Amino acid sequence: MTPEEKKKYFLTYYKWHVIIFCVILIMVGILIRDIIRGSREQLLYVMTINNSEQYMYYGLMDEFAQYAGIDTDEYQLHWDTDNILIENDTDYTSIATIQKFASYSADGMLDALILPEEDVAYFEKEEYFIVDLKEFLDDEFYAAVEDRLYMYYCSTLDEDICIGFYLDQEDRFYEIGLYGKEERVVLIPLSNSSRLEYLNLFLKYMGEY
Repeated sequence: MTPEEKKKYFLTYYKWHVIIFCVILIMVGILIRDIIRGSREQLLYVMTINNSEQYMYYGLMDEFAQYAGIDTDEYQLHWDTDNILIENDTDYTSIATIQKFASYSADGMLDALILPEEDVAYFEKEEYFIVDLKEFLDDEFYAAVEDRLYMYYCSTLDEDICIGFYLDQEDRFYEIGLYGKEERVVLIPLSNSSRLEYLNLFLKYMGEY
């Protein structure tokens, strides 16, 4: 056959074989990449609830990694902003958010929760919040947020304890449009987090102290 005839023959009988093979090869490559990326050690996981629907700032953790000198090929930093809770709503979205929090906090994967003050009631009975912030964070951090603590009545101790703090409306959390300026937003570290040094560094980067 002439070169043109060979080309026509190949396209007639083998074109779809090649296309399918290439698609499978690409899918396998993506799967391998995701497995490798998923096996990286996690250094920080911050979960936000009911942030602004217009929020589209997805490069925050990459910027923080550069600031902190963290190699993202070796370590994971999670900035999870896809969580919605609606009062008295039992749809899939709200249930999935609650289940994600319960699972990730129980496994020690979650380091901090950021959410509007009125939504804390969904979570504040969780044991991962029942910790005195003054004992949980270092002195420098506590001093920076001491004038905007979020107080919680702990029935076990029969006293109010600070389990979180209000975000400063002049910091980058508001600047990047995560929440509206009119919203009072609380950040709550989780008591079973083993990576507080990275949370402290992240909050320093975001202008909290």
